[in-house]
Amino acid sequence: MVLTGTFSEYKRTELKKMLLAAGAKVTGSVSGKTDCLCYGANAGSKFDKAEALGIDTYDESETLALLNASGPAKTKKKAAPKKTATKAKRTAAKKAKAAATPASSGPFSGKKVVITGTFEIKRTELKKMLEAAGARVMSGVSRNTDCLVYGENGGSKYNKAEQLEIDLYDESETMALLGTTATASEKKAKKPAKKAAKKAAPQATASSGGGGSHSIRLVADSSSGGKFWECSLDGCEMTTTFGKLGSNGQTRTKSFASEEKAVKEFEKQVRAKKKKGYDEE
Repeated sequence: MVLTGTFSEYKRTELKKMLLAAGAKVTGSVSGKTDCLCYGANAGSKFDKAEALGIDTYDESETLALLNASGPAKTKKKAAPKKTATKAKRTAAKKAKAAATPASSGPFSGKKVVITGTFEIKRTELKKMLEAAGARVMSGVSRNTDCLVYGENGGSKYNKAEQLEIDLYDESETMALLGTTATASEKKAKKPAKKAAKKAAPQATASSGGGGSHSIRLVADSSSGGKFWECSLDGCEMTTTFGKLGSNGQTRTKSFASEEKAVKEFEKQVRAKKKKGYDEE
């Protein structure tokens, strides 16, 4: 087992003693031989490496719950008043977690979800909503990630998720799946952006008239029922559709500040797909 991050209930040295008392072997770095990782806030690169290797990860509350089940010795007798307060906090946290545990059904139930970008609501609120819906919110994108929820300026996490063909949901799609209707202020904030994108489209199309058609369809392993990837530009908007051959696939549209940025992203995505073995159909 490996410890990483900052913990709220115990000092790391105390938590390490508790794990050792429970029979765990605590090491300093993550490797292919690591069985599990216990993480707190600001988990960093160790967490990302554990995710990439498919190692089981447990947050502080999950670790404490497992330790309570195994019954190890925890704190010194001198700290009895503090221990009582801490125990009360843990009990309250467990009750809150149990109350927030959803039914086994639902689009996010049991899913590993990553959040990236800027949203209309606070990211902490969105994280709580996803966790209440049964999702396990992670910090980094890997092959073990089930889906990515993105806002404006999704950045490298969005690009990596798209390359790995992980399910992508924008804010409105996520709210719809969570059963939450956007507020009036959110709707007003989104309308100007849509109008601006529509106005920019004719100008971008005109400026690219001599640059050829920005659309492509690539396939991989077509002989064994493989995958397809399509991408097209419409002014400052790039539309991507991908999935298994023979299916409708998933479609995502992303807007850019200018046609030049849209074209650069288009060319970047095409190069990335061809490196992965995709060829033009």
